[in-house]
Amino acid sequence: MLIHTEDAYVKLIEDEHTAETAWKKLEDNFEKRSNARMIQLRRKLSGLRLTKGKAIAEYLGEFRELKIDLEAAGQTVSEGELAVLALEILPKEYATVVEFVELEEEELTLDEIQPKLMQREQKLKLRAEAGSLKGTLGGDEAVAYAAKHRGYSSS
Repeated sequence: MLIHTEDAYVKLIEDEHTAETAWKKLEDNFEKRSNARMIQLRRKLSGLRLTKGKAIAEYLGEFRELKIDLEAAGQTVSEGELAVLALEILPKEYATVVEFVELEEEELTLDEIQPKLMQREQKLKLRAEAGSLKGTLGGDEAVAYAAKHRGYSSS
């Protein structure tokens, strides 16, 4: 076992007499349940943002990944807590969706809010495309043109 252990960690296990006890000592030393790991993951969770160009699916995927990592570190995070946090830190362009979700009686989950947020994301993309076409077409024509060319109809 010492042959396959980095030099920096050999001192940690050199007094162990069996591979099992050496492994246990390494495991205890590097266990993911440390306070430092939980704090790091919580900071990462509170620092998540929907930045320009990041898709809603990717944004919510980051929350899902952190939930798994936190649970592996021994900390339980509810789906509702994650969904609320994801909604709280969205840009103002998503405020109407957040208000709509607040009125619902269903328990919040990431799976529940994702389709609603993705619909809003699509509308925002269409508006952005239409805005770039406004110079060549009128306002309503630009929206209809963008919708038609994205596979949507304007009616």
